[in-house]
Amino acid sequence: MKSFTLYGILFCLLFSACRKNKDENPPVINISSPLKNSTVNADSFIHLKAMVSDDKKLEYVTCKVLSLDGNSQISESINFAITGSQLTIDQSILVGDLHTESGTYQIIVEAFDGTNKKKLYSEIIVVEIPRVFRKMMVLRKSGTGFAVDSLVVTSFVNFINRSNDFSSASLSNYYQQLYFAGKTSGVLECYDLKSNSVLWTATAELPSSTVPLFYFNNFYKNDLMFWQSTASTSFGKLRAYSPTGTNYKTYNMQTNNFAACMTTTTAHIVVGEVPLTTGGTSYLSYYFKTGFGLNFTTPITFKPLKIFVLSDHELVVLGNNGTQGELRIYDSNTNGFWEQVIIPSGKIYDAVQLNNDEYVIAHESGLLRFVHSPANLVNLTAGNKAQVLLLDEFNGTLYAGEGNMVKVYEPVTGLLAGSYTCIDSVKAILRQYNK
Repeated sequence: MKSFTLYGILFCLLFSACRKNKDENPPVINISSPLKNSTVNADSFIHLKAMVSDDKKLEYVTCKVLSLDGNSQISESINFAITGSQLTIDQSILVGDLHTESGTYQIIVEAFDGTNKKKLYSEIIVVEIPRVFRKMMVLRKSGTGFAVDSLVVTSFVNFINRSNDFSSASLSNYYQQLYFAGKTSGVLECYDLKSNSVLWTATAELPSSTVPLFYFNNFYKNDLMFWQSTASTSFGKLRAYSPTGTNYKTYNMQTNNFAACMTTTTAHIVVGEVPLTTGGTSYLSYYFKTGFGLNFTTPITFKPLKIFVLSDHELVVLGNNGTQGELRIYDSNTNGFWEQVIIPSGKIYDAVQLNNDEYVIAHESGLLRFVHSPANLVNLTAGNKAQVLLLDEFNGTLYAGEGNMVKVYEPVTGLLAGSYTCIDSVKAILRQYNK
């Protein structure tokens, strides 16, 4: 009995000692600056003032700025040096960058004492950097090659010249990069508009017995990737490049076909495939974004030129059947075309989407405006044979390359707002912004 009592006393003493050694108090954090809901401009500094303390010790204290959902971090993660159980924070923190969107974000200060972790949140309002127009550019014919000119007041000034031929061009305002592709003698080239220099080039990966072909390219801001297509009589490919030139996605298309146009849906890359040689078949193909494989495809009786998303399962597809333009509505639920819009006699050269219901078409007879619901096709301009179109979504302006002229239109009414003369025929029109 005495032995049991002695063991009980020892157990109680040990238990009591363990309870005394156990750290049950988390660190204490107080943020005095910035005040909650303070406003800060993106790509500028906030001044963080805070006190962090613990009754025993601090092992680490960190700070960062995140979106409210925690998915986007808009500052660096700062790890503070600690020498004891208290820390006074007096730190300038760069918040956001050129691309940060306006909204409410949260400063998070986190402290850990070896046992307990504590986080304190304080909300701030970030105001984005406004989008600012820099210049309009045109790619034009120049001998056997092409040139890039920028508009200065009312005249075009040359700043890039290339000796190889030209197939297509695109511009990423996000990365401030210009891409051009050749068709037979050219390469895929990335030009940095900030340094005015070539960043990287890529050649077509084709058998030596065939001629390299770069037919299509485009830059998708949501995916932040660049798409380019090559084709030969032995295969067709659609490739995705990063802004640094890394090829990290490849879609194998039908043999002898290249991507003439493409768009994206939630789960698919939708490609309008055109045959390289006379007599081949065109296709509208759905490729999985994940796995890169073909989901389904359907033959097309005309060569697709542009594809636009109309709804979750419907597309507006424009192209040419020989010398006659075609406009059809495609339904992925039935894998078929269910509506054909009667187009005036003549070819379609280009098209832009104003919104899900309205489109402007560069046609041989002039500019046409198509409204899907209720279906209506009207002439915006007559006799102006625009070869290329650019819709500036930021200011709602339509640019049309007509021969060696760039004309500016109001896209709904067709009202001419201005025109500029180039040295030679316009191949592409691009608008550069700061972001």
